[in-house]
Amino acid sequence: MISNGFDLHMGKIQQQLSFVHGEDVADLAVKSLFIGATGIYNVTDGNSYDRYRFAEIVKTILNKKVVTLHIPMPVVRLLAFCLETINGLRKKTSVISREKLNELAAKNWICDISKAKKELAFAPKFDLQSGLEESVTWYIKNNWL
Repeated sequence: MISNGFDLHMGKIQQQLSFVHGEDVADLAVKSLFIGATGIYNVTDGNSYDRYRFAEIVKTILNKKVVTLHIPMPVVRLLAFCLETINGLRKKTSVISREKLNELAAKNWICDISKAKKELAFAPKFDLQSGLEESVTWYIKNNWL
């Protein structure tokens, strides 16, 4: 949406989020297999971001000016209900459902990686900025953006 000039947000809730680059997850998964780790670990870049940071970084990378829109939650919930109903009749899984919407609208999705750091010596290579720079560059190179 940002590449098309729109920065859409659900409602105006304050939200804090954690992010992780797929390469960091893959590296830790392989390492865990080799050392025989059996615990449950949170895996992120170790930072907390407000709900706007992801879009701000992408806008900067793409050098895009965008229109920021906050879609009221009742409208988003109605859209989710309609899509869920229509796709249910078509025997297809809806991209957005009321259940998924509850997850997306949660106030905080912050994960503590101290256990992974301590027990697995986890040190993420990517933060949100470097991960998005790599990802957006790949998307442009492969004509997905």
